[in-house]
Amino acid sequence: MELEAYHLIPMGKQGDFEFDIDVPENIVSLCPNCHKKIHLSEDIVKRDILIEAYEKKRSQLPERGIDIDITTFFKIYDISD
Repeated sequence: MELEAYHLIPMGKQGDFEFDIDVPENIVSLCPNCHKKIHLSEDIVKRDILIEAYEKKRSQLPERGIDIDITTFFKIYDISD
């Protein structure tokens, strides 16, 4: 199965962070279908994929100075928690 790299916190949000977000701790591997769903699906579908990805990276992000809670993370995607 082919996987695609995806920035958990999109690079367009770099200005909101003091530290560089283009780091391995902010990148997840997604199948092409899940990647498309994050961009094109309804919030409920998108939310489930994002929660799983966030949980996988949550403990690694602070290692790079990226401190983001789930509520703030969802705001980036305009999803309510």
